Amino acid sequence: MKPYDQIIETVMADLQSELGDDLLGVLLVGSLAYGIPRPHSDIDLFALIRPAWRQRRTLFVDGVEVEIFLNPVQQVRAEFRDTDAPATIAMFAQGRILFDPTGLVKQLVHEAQDIWQRPRPAVVPGTYAHFSLRHTPVDLLKDAQDLLEVDEDAAEWVMFAALQSALNAYYHIQRRWSVRPKHQLSDLEEHAPDLALLVRRILSGQSSIQERYMALESLIDQVLEPIGGRLGEWRSAPESVAASAPETIHDQRMN
Repeated sequence: MKPYDQIIETVMADLQSELGDDLLGVLLVGSLAYGIPRPHSDIDLFALIRPAWRQRRTLFVDGVEVEIFLNPVQQVRAEFRDTDAPATIAMFAQGRILFDPTGLVKQLVHEAQDIWQRPRPAVVPGTYAHFSLRHTPVDLLKDAQDLLEVDEDAAEWVMFAALQSALNAYYHIQRRWSVRPKHQLSDLEEHAPDLALLVRRILSGQSSIQERYMALESLIDQVLEPIGGRLGEWRSAPESVAASAPETIHDQRMN
């Protein structure tokens, strides 16, 4: 952490000079805050601001990349409610407070930690979201199977997409908060070692592509088993959508 301290102080001073009293707090997030920095880790800062705008910045200080997320309180809380994209929740739940003269950052940290400690909201059976969890990885698996005999490179590409889709489904179905891709394998090895083993088989360059495909098929079946496995005949419950304006429909027909 020490090599980064001076850079953080420099960036903090620049933010305070630029924003003055509109800077409500700063949170250190990312690998540095979580205590797992890598040789190429950048510095991630989340700045809480008073004005009703948001911005993302990338800058380099002494050759080190610095990412800054600037957001007002209302935007942070809106992102807390979006449990399908929990990145902001994770940042506040696991970040480290650097500057908090108003106490707002501490309050938001507590709110995020409360959300993070609860199970992820369940996907409601019968909805499009539930259908997608079961359909997307299987559909990609079938695409990969079609490609195996004609284009192994294309098949491998689709298999990677199917794997990521299946892992996304795993985190939703198990009501666990997803982690960044670079941490997923270690997370699976801790919480689902059987799946982690299958992932390594799928990624292994020592196995044939047919063997890797079979491992992917096993992983997808294992992930989907708690919600009934692969889809057969199925229909979702009707869901309301916004009605199109008649003139818009007319214009489309005319064109």
